[in-house]
Amino acid sequence: MRPVTLIILIFSNLLAISTASTWPILPHNFTTPSKQWNAGDGNKIVGGQETDIEKYPYQVAILNDGRLFCGGSLLSEDRVLTAAHCTDGRTASDMSVRAGSSFHDKDGTIVNVIGIRQHPNYTESTVDNDISILVLESGVLHPGPTIDFVTYPTLGLGNDPTTGADCIITGWGTTTEGGSISEKLQVAKVPIVSRSDCEAAYGSSEITKNMICAGIPKVGGIDTCQGDSGGGMLLKESLVKNHQIGIVSWGYGCARPEYPGVYTKVANYKDFIEENIK
Repeated sequence: MRPVTLIILIFSNLLAISTASTWPILPHNFTTPSKQWNAGDGNKIVGGQETDIEKYPYQVAILNDGRLFCGGSLLSEDRVLTAAHCTDGRTASDMSVRAGSSFHDKDGTIVNVIGIRQHPNYTESTVDNDISILVLESGVLHPGPTIDFVTYPTLGLGNDPTTGADCIITGWGTTTEGGSISEKLQVAKVPIVSRSDCEAAYGSSEITKNMICAGIPKVGGIDTCQGDSGGGMLLKESLVKNHQIGIVSWGYGCARPEYPGVYTKVANYKDFIEENIK
């Protein structure tokens, strides 16, 4: 397997936040190849722009000891959808969620995580079944202008999203590979990449039936990056409000022309979500 970057930003008491920081070695020695991208002034997520939580009120920041390390989407007042690689090996008592804020480090409401429902078949070596649900302290969050919930495909296993369909990605991740996180929420638009093109980029054995891909083929420049892990990829045009079809999972670097971003295919996990949203 080639070196892979799980799109996750892990903070600890021993890691300082700076553009000079070296990202920690991730599960099975996934490393970030060194390459800088010209993201342009004000562009975060990589190729995105600043936005307000009122436009994407389902987005939350997942905190470890008070510091951002992943994103997630509100499924209900006390459930958050995120990636399994964000929860693997972690305990609920170390985690909390900031909801209802355009910023990952201020405003909004902080809610304690009291449980982790990680997919039992999550596989670290392949990043397959990369989905988890966080159980939040109940009675804290209530729907409003800055708090809302995602919907998800309810037909179960099915076809991949239409190639070229525009999707919305949001998060506070880095501007470049190994760069600085964004203080304010960022948003970008990316099109779905066909399964055949994604397999051609990564190799057919790397892209399982539980993964979908998005990006701008042969152009790049727009993508999720470190710190965006666990956040949602939603269809831009959908008859269903806040319709989430992907979870930010992994990729080779960030926004590279030859490598689209890889996302967990939410449609394959209808039963898992419904079993754990109760």
